[in-house]
This record gives sequence, C-alpha cells and structure tokens, in this order.
Amino acid sequence: MVFPLEVRVSAADDIPLSPAFGRDTAWIAAHVRRGRPYGAYFRGFEEIMDGYGGRPHWGKLHFQDRASLAPRYPQWGAFRRGPRANSIPTGAIANPYTDRVLGPVAG
Repeated sequence: MVFPLEVRVSAADDIPLSPAFGRDTAWIAAHVRRGRPYGAYFRGFEEIMDGYGGRPHWGKLHFQDRASLAPRYPQWGAFRRGPRANSIPTGAIANPYTDRVLGPVAG
C-alpha cells in the first residue's frame, strides 16, 4: 500500500523553530506504512526539498543535524541561547536525537 503526500499551506508565524517562521509556507509531508523501508525514499525527498529552501520539521523523522538545520531557521541561535539553554539546563529531557538535532543542552 502506498501512502500519499500530505500537502497544506499556512501563513508565516513567529515561532522560533517553526518551519513557517517569517514566511508563508507550503507543507509537504511524505509518509510510509509502519515497518516499510523508508530511508532511500525520505533521503530523496529531503534532497528535493533542500533545493527549494525546505525547513524540515526538527521534531519529525529526517536525516538532518544541527549543522544543516541551524542555517535554515533564522531564530536558531536565539533558541539555543534562551529556551534550549534555560528550560532544561540539566539535560534531563535531552536524548541522542535532541542532541543530534538541537545540539547538546550545554553546547
């Protein structure tokens, strides 16, 4: 069974790590059935979206990391200095995924 692409649009917002921060946005989400191979499909999808200035949702499955996400989000540095550093300074909520995507809490 093939899952369709989900497409929607939204107005720009002012949420620092939102893919719609500061710009009207078309959201295109690729899905696969649980248990099916997804790596090649998602990597290919990401490659296409990179060419359009895509901002993958940092909280969803993707192959990006802090180095590739930070330049795409204008408020990345402010988030790292503020909410990320202040809301969980002990790293109690941190895990390998958030460390890869957002960087370590103390970093």
